[in-house]
Amino acid sequence: MHYTLTHTYTVTIATASTTHTHTYTLTHTHTLATATAHPEAEYRLWIQTRYKDCLDVLTNLLSHSEKVVQLSALNTLMVIVSHSTQPTSAVHTHNFPYQLFKRVVDVLLSSVVNNVDLISEYGHYVQYDDIRYYTLTVISTLCASHTQASEVELSAVFACNVIQLLKLIKMDTVVHSDGQLTNFYTKTLTDQQTSKACSITMQQKVFTNAWLNFLRNQLPHAVYKQVLTHLPDHVMPYMSDPKLLVDFLVSAYDYGGPISLLSLNGVFILVNQYNLEYPDFYVKLYTLLEPTIFHVKYRARFFYLTDLFLQSTHLPAYLVAAFIKKLSRLALTAPLSGVGIVVGLVVNLLRRHPACQILINSEGDTQTQQNSGGDTQTQQNS
Repeated sequence: MHYTLTHTYTVTIATASTTHTHTYTLTHTHTLATATAHPEAEYRLWIQTRYKDCLDVLTNLLSHSEKVVQLSALNTLMVIVSHSTQPTSAVHTHNFPYQLFKRVVDVLLSSVVNNVDLISEYGHYVQYDDIRYYTLTVISTLCASHTQASEVELSAVFACNVIQLLKLIKMDTVVHSDGQLTNFYTKTLTDQQTSKACSITMQQKVFTNAWLNFLRNQLPHAVYKQVLTHLPDHVMPYMSDPKLLVDFLVSAYDYGGPISLLSLNGVFILVNQYNLEYPDFYVKLYTLLEPTIFHVKYRARFFYLTDLFLQSTHLPAYLVAAFIKKLSRLALTAPLSGVGIVVGLVVNLLRRHPACQILINSEGDTQTQQNSGGDTQTQQNS
């Protein structure tokens, strides 16, 4: 099938939709016979072949140079997906058209083309329970295959496409649902409970697997930062077992530099909420308090998290005192924009931990001042 740019692609898309309608009727209503058995069977075989050709053209259009062509092809393919469920032997059940659907997601997660606009358009579909489930399934499979194929760093384009798609998948509505999930994009019948996509547990499981398989790869530096920023609030609360992220987060925490700063929140959540034993957490946090901290992009976030981590009144006084002294020394050489942050943090620590106020209000210092004052008055009288 040949087409010219901008004008005839709409004809191709309309033809694909029409062809699908006829193909679905012919191939799902009758048992496909051999081409020589009957003219009608031969026609069914011919139109099924044309239908496959249309799918090939539409899939190729997803990589078209013009965005409007890509978006129209994507929406048409998704319409075809919604009508391509196949009846099973069980009553009132249908199979999801996984192979057709996988072709679409494979193109979205290209290793060559950055599909940020196309993925953004696809984000409208992942709100549906079945599309979300099978999207995560494809992501998990693709990332696992990359892990097995090579130990080198993931393609930057592929990693960017994957993280862009993963960030569009929201799980808050899933885990807070009552009973079975019913918001389906494909054909839904009375017995959809037989589908794995209906199960909240299965949704969480495939969500967890997709993220873990992605994180097992060596990620480009920029994607690494995006992942660490996204994990604490949008991934960890919805995983089937957040403790599976221990190796990834601890490795990031030990990495140094901005990566360590961004991993702070995730590690602290594991320590505080999931009883992760990491005795060096505060030691590592202390070592991050260097003058260079005032010149990194994530400075405000780092000091906010530091204040959060030191809020507990159960922390030993000597530990908090060490941080107060280190922060006070930093304030002496900090740029003007950072002095207010550090001083505010020190004041908060002193108010929360009264035992540390001895650092600024020692009885020994008071006695020394009194003695010094008495000596001065004696000298004046004499």
